[in-house]
Amino acid sequence: QTWQVVVLTTAGQGPAEQFALIDRALENQGPDSPPVLVAVGFGPQRMRWTPERTLEFAALRRIGLRSEWEDDEVRLLGGAPLVQTGFYPWDNRNFLLINGSRALVRLVLRQPAIRKVDYFARGHQGPETQEVRDTRGARIRDSFPDRERYYTQISRLAAKVATRPNTSLVFLEETMSPDMIKDQSLAAIYDQMRRELAEMAQLQPFRFWPVTTEARLTIAHYHDDLHLHPGEAQDILRTIIARHMNVDLTAKGTADGQ
Repeated sequence: QTWQVVVLTTAGQGPAEQFALIDRALENQGPDSPPVLVAVGFGPQRMRWTPERTLEFAALRRIGLRSEWEDDEVRLLGGAPLVQTGFYPWDNRNFLLINGSRALVRLVLRQPAIRKVDYFARGHQGPETQEVRDTRGARIRDSFPDRERYYTQISRLAAKVATRPNTSLVFLEETMSPDMIKDQSLAAIYDQMRRELAEMAQLQPFRFWPVTTEARLTIAHYHDDLHLHPGEAQDILRTIIARHMNVDLTAKGTADGQ
């Protein structure tokens, strides 16, 4: 089969922005469209997105897209979405003010935007300090008792994606480096959340692939606590994800009589 892989992400992407990107990516998906698989990262580190932090990032308007899905999420979190007029320059004025001047300069100089693929893994940022580790670990531990809020948000996203024809949603396990997990005593939290999401996937319209657990990644595979080195580690994950896709597609075809 022929696949088109599209990566939709921003640095430090918040949940509200994620709703917007997925909504707009699927807005033209119809019953006769090719099948789409939406893959979203899952892990305890995602719980650091409190409602307050999510609303703060949503208000920055860092992406030039507006979405009813995002506005619904902002309302549910207690915020007030900006009014949409339908006039793109006004509805996305913050995005244009920040990025428009850069785009204009690139246009005048005939210079394309530079892709930053594997930006962290290629050495632009070194391993975190112990202070950063401690802060990140503390946020995860503090958020763990309130993880039902995170699960509820996952359920809302799954329900919205399910409204788009011929579309499937899968959550890909994201694990921090083994060194970080050991240093911050997070193994029990990871194990419990992995079990709980697998149980949710049996009841809701999404799937869960524990790819990093299956990959048996080691400390040597990580550039820092969050990012893999390019090369071997990425190849291992690609192979495992492809295997999951093949099994799911075969199972779906059998169930549909295809």
